[in-house]
Amino acid sequence: KSGSFGAFFDVTAKELPSNSMKIRIDSLDIHANIQEPCSVQVYVTKEKISHVGHETNPEAWFLITNNTIQCEGFYKRTNVPLEPLGSGKSNQNKKYDERLLIESGQTLGFYVMMNDPHLRYTNSYSFGETYSSNDHLIFHEGTGVGAWWGGEEGEYLYRPRVWNGSVRYEVLEAPINDDAEEIIVIPPSDAVCPKQISTSYESDISSFGNMFDVRTKSKSLTITGMSLCTDRVNDLSYELYTKRKSFQDHGLSDSSEWRLIASGNVTGAGVGAGTPIPSEHFLDDQASLQLRTIPAHSTQGFYVTFSTNDMNYKKTSLDVGETLVSNDDIAVLVGVGVGEYPQGYNFFDSRVWRGQIEYDIHEACPPTESPISPTESPIFSPSLKPSDTSSSMDSVNLACSNKSYLWTTTEGG
Repeated sequence: KSGSFGAFFDVTAKELPSNSMKIRIDSLDIHANIQEPCSVQVYVTKEKISHVGHETNPEAWFLITNNTIQCEGFYKRTNVPLEPLGSGKSNQNKKYDERLLIESGQTLGFYVMMNDPHLRYTNSYSFGETYSSNDHLIFHEGTGVGAWWGGEEGEYLYRPRVWNGSVRYEVLEAPINDDAEEIIVIPPSDAVCPKQISTSYESDISSFGNMFDVRTKSKSLTITGMSLCTDRVNDLSYELYTKRKSFQDHGLSDSSEWRLIASGNVTGAGVGAGTPIPSEHFLDDQASLQLRTIPAHSTQGFYVTFSTNDMNYKKTSLDVGETLVSNDDIAVLVGVGVGEYPQGYNFFDSRVWRGQIEYDIHEACPPTESPISPTESPIFSPSLKPSDTSSSMDSVNLACSNKSYLWTTTEGG
């Protein structure tokens, strides 16, 4: 890895199924070599064109965000929300920023810059060529930057370079205009009934994280909190992501399918107790709130991870997608363990996430109903799979108990 102050790069939208569809760039994950507050600026080209030829011309660029965020350090994702300057969160009539929308075949240039030389990128071989792609976007090899706007004569532009990070986006499947209706209508805050659903905290295995689905029943609801299972009592760095539809719908293979909705550090509560995510850690922008609001009769995927292999969960003989716990509003389904951080391609089938989900139903609580429903009991008694002795993958861990490590794989404990 190499790096400097910043990087230019381009993304191109592939051919989308409909002319009315657009891609909305939501946020970026950058790679910085410091773990402390850091200043990050993100620009995009004013026209839907490549950055090439415009590196030294500030007039060709829109400033999208200029914020101080918490940089997470080497080999960790630092999320940069793209909250446009001057478009405050109270402006409910403007849902999408046209500067961050691209259509089939369009290219958008990005310029990511820091005040100090902490941004990481990689030397490469084919400037402008495709470096990676998925079903919707092409990412091109770009340019490293050693001074603001590459210097007066471009003497501080280095190419080819591959910016290290992720581009997070959503595919909009309806025409975008000022009169477009919201996909989800969030009722007034005074018409809610807070509830929760919990699993037990019994566990027999650990790794970095879990992916699982929830399925709503006859009512829409908004996720307001979550607790995690770890036997640790020290500070832990976590990230919580969500996506529409099941995590199995491209979530295993494509990290860009996920949107970050909460992150930060928590202090592990230890054996047999939930480690809550503080409410202030949840992103409160309109897009995040929309994603946390799940329509009735819908499936939504969640991906929760620590940066260390301290997420405790349990094996089960049930298949992925079968119901783990359920109440009148929501069901939590059997998912997978995640064996790497950041997300890679190492997953463990039929793993039972352990924790609690808090949510609001968008109606007043019935007079006879307590505002917080009691913890749900599992609707089955999960049984363990036989030990994976052939792979030496697991060791015993009961009820978030203390553990010693002899790591041969990324799932164990």
